Amino acid sequence: GSRPPPNQNCDAEPSRQASFAGRLTIMRRQQSGKIENIALFSVSLGVSRGVAALSVDNFNEQWAAVDWLSGKDLYRRTVLPREVLLECEWVRECLNFEFRSEKQILSPGWFCKERPARGYVRFLIAAAQALVKKFEDAFGTEAERLTLAKKYVLVAQVVQRGLECADKLSRTLRELESASNTYSTLNRSKEWEWPVFDWNPLQMKVAAVRERLVDALSQAAPRLAAFDGENLPDYFGQAYSVLADECLTTMISGDEKRFSALFPPIFGTTLLAFDKLRQKLASSPRNIRVSAAPLLDLLALSGYAAVFSALDNKTFRSVVTDQWDTYFTKIGDPNSSKNIITLLAAITEPDGRTAPRDILRMRWKRAVEAVFQTRNIVRNRREEHFGTPPVAKHSSPLIRVFARGLPMFIEPEHVSLSVYLLKRPEGAGIERPRMVEEFERSLHREEEGDNNDEETE
Repeated sequence: GSRPPPNQNCDAEPSRQASFAGRLTIMRRQQSGKIENIALFSVSLGVSRGVAALSVDNFNEQWAAVDWLSGKDLYRRTVLPREVLLECEWVRECLNFEFRSEKQILSPGWFCKERPARGYVRFLIAAAQALVKKFEDAFGTEAERLTLAKKYVLVAQVVQRGLECADKLSRTLRELESASNTYSTLNRSKEWEWPVFDWNPLQMKVAAVRERLVDALSQAAPRLAAFDGENLPDYFGQAYSVLADECLTTMISGDEKRFSALFPPIFGTTLLAFDKLRQKLASSPRNIRVSAAPLLDLLALSGYAAVFSALDNKTFRSVVTDQWDTYFTKIGDPNSSKNIITLLAAITEPDGRTAPRDILRMRWKRAVEAVFQTRNIVRNRREEHFGTPPVAKHSSPLIRVFARGLPMFIEPEHVSLSVYLLKRPEGAGIERPRMVEEFERSLHREEEGDNNDEETE
């Protein structure tokens, strides 16, 4: 934190405000002890607030009013990281020598800011590295330790806080990087060696820890289904929602390896969630759509797997196909399998009511629509009446049909029924939902059009 002038008692006067540099110093001094993950929230937020408070404009304003010949003025004006104060002391010694020699200060104002700004950039880099290291230990390592110890409720708690901290820390790192780049503009003389730092590896480390947290949650999710007491939050529901969201995010990012690791756990977790809701709502037949919400999520994710496979020639669809095949093979009874597919087809028909998961699936659809808009596969609805150029024609008939159905008509559940379930032998004779029939007719027309184009060529 702030460094007092020489011969001044550190404890003579308490600090008027909490120093974000001081918070980080406390964190560094606890190397041998365990830092509670809640403290990491406080440190991250404290650093973020400190960076926002010490903007370049604020820095310039304070430096313009500093009396460099005073032994105490610098320390009373602001709370600064130690790295900055060390550079300030160096500047003051230079100016004192200059004043004694020339009877005045001749150095320009930017000279007084350059070295302290360099010290601040060094501090920002050190702060970022320390925060990421503590994040890895407090959340990633701790979640894996608890998983090995089979303390699944604690795993859920650590993951919940860890995912939130990952978002906050990622934002803090962007703020630190922005501040570092801004302060680097104060390097006027180019005489001193300024730190050069690549911030991307830190963001990658945060993302890697986040993946470790999701992996720990995927292992804990099936065990969390057994914890359904009134004194505990719904950790199973939280795990289910996180895994489902992560599964879609993985497809959007195009990470095939990650999807292969995530989809089997979410498949099993979805079936557990359906069983729990079905047992809970068994006495109320009107709530069958609510209890079937996890199955609709599974159908949606399966449909998106087919869509994103066709979009960029990915292997998501084969992973989903293998999982459905394994599931029906374990059932072993064709009649039971037929009944399950019939149920899945029935729940895709709208009933005029909106369930909570319907809203979340709409959020998924908005995210997918944003991808299509970015790729110019579907037009932004806000721009469709302003003479925008036509959308690009994708090579896949499935993508063209699905894009035309966004956002109102074609659902990923319809795609899932069409490309996976109703093509199975057990799906023969099952009545197709109206929108599935419409999707298949449109897909057939697109495929015929492509064949005619090939024959013409």
